[in-house]
This record gives sequence, structure tokens and C-alpha cells, in this order.
Amino acid sequence: MAEALADTTDRFSLYVLRDEIISVLSRLPVTASRLLSMRFLEGLTYQEIAAQEGLSEGAVRTRLSRARREFEKVKVSFNNDIQ
Repeated sequence: MAEALADTTDRFSLYVLRDEIISVLSRLPVTASRLLSMRFLEGLTYQEIAAQEGLSEGAVRTRLSRARREFEKVKVSFNNDIQ
């Protein structure tokens, strides 16, 4: 989704996609949502996130990987709910 968000040139599509991402993020655990938002919506680096969260970069990478997997699960469920 983040790649599509970056590639979208149609403003309406961009807003719809961003709204969908935010809806999915709101269904995630708080930590997962916060980390994904920092990385993909705010564009922070792993190093910047690590500094803000008081974690090592490795821990940030691991938590983001887990958060991405959870995001995908919730996204599938969310898409099934709206269809």
C-alpha cells in the first residue's frame, strides 16, 4: 500500500488510499500502528524511530516486520468487511 501511495498521481485516489491505510492502522495494536505511521506516513528512518522509541535499530526492524505482517492480515479482513 505504501508503494501505491507514493505512485498515485490522482488526488482523489490518493485520499481514498490514505483513508484506507489510516482505517487499517486504527485496527492495529497501538505500538504497531505508531511504528508503521512513523516509518511510512512520516517517512522516518529506522535510526530516527529507534531514537524516538528508545530501541535499537534491530528491534525497530523486527517490530516493523511484525507490524507489516499484522497490517496485511487486518487489511485483508478490512477489505472483506467493506465488500
